[in-house]
Amino acid sequence: MVSSLFTPFRLGPLTLRNRSIRSAAFEGMAPGHLVSDDLIEYHRAVSEGGVGMTTVAYAAVSQSGLSFDHQLWLRREAVPGLRRLTNAVHSEGAAAAIQIGHCGLMAKKSVSGGQCFAPSGRFNLYGPTWPITMKKDAWMKPALKYFGNLLMKPEPFSEGYFLEDALKVREVVKLHLIYVGGLVSLEKIEEVLGKGFEFVQIARALINDPAFINKLRSGEITRSACKHSNYCIAVMYSDKMRCYQKEVDLPEKWKRKLGG
Repeated sequence: MVSSLFTPFRLGPLTLRNRSIRSAAFEGMAPGHLVSDDLIEYHRAVSEGGVGMTTVAYAAVSQSGLSFDHQLWLRREAVPGLRRLTNAVHSEGAAAAIQIGHCGLMAKKSVSGGQCFAPSGRFNLYGPTWPITMKKDAWMKPALKYFGNLLMKPEPFSEGYFLEDALKVREVVKLHLIYVGGLVSLEKIEEVLGKGFEFVQIARALINDPAFINKLRSGEITRSACKHSNYCIAVMYSDKMRCYQKEVDLPEKWKRKLGG
């Protein structure tokens, strides 16, 4: 019996070839805020690897909405590169989407061209920058350096970690819904789809292996080799998104540590 993951689904005027969507996980592949060959190749590879639709991530609607110097900025100069990207994705049989937004208080002044615009005056850990409404206290930076780990405590990975809360939304919303949050196995994907979600979004399994969906379909694998180390998240803020398992020059001690 064919898994429901691999069945087509119509979404408005668009029919996706299956129920999988590549999540909008920041790629860090837009130097100069423009589409690069690396960005095109990654989304082409994910499309060749079987997803129904891929999502280009974290595209700013204005310069003031930029966090990083390798983040896409939607403007006239970006259109030719975006056309090349969508053509590459469509040539592999997938659809293309894009995540648009404004980073608000997560803007970096040297990139966004000025003080950040935000509805609140909270401190920006990513910059680090300070909204206009906040006083720059000299003690804050060293405090974050030495005690920042207390702000974000380690949390063991549990597949489908948002499912319990997502089901509460599913119960009251009649629209089509996409589930996102820690899917790395065909078994869990089928469980999620069986609970009434029309699509599933996947990020880290596709960072680890762009061919994840096709390998699930063929039976070559039933679960991603992702180790949930968060290395891909850490590097994307300063460089290209990538899985530590694909790193050539990463010291072995780090590979052992990251592999748990």
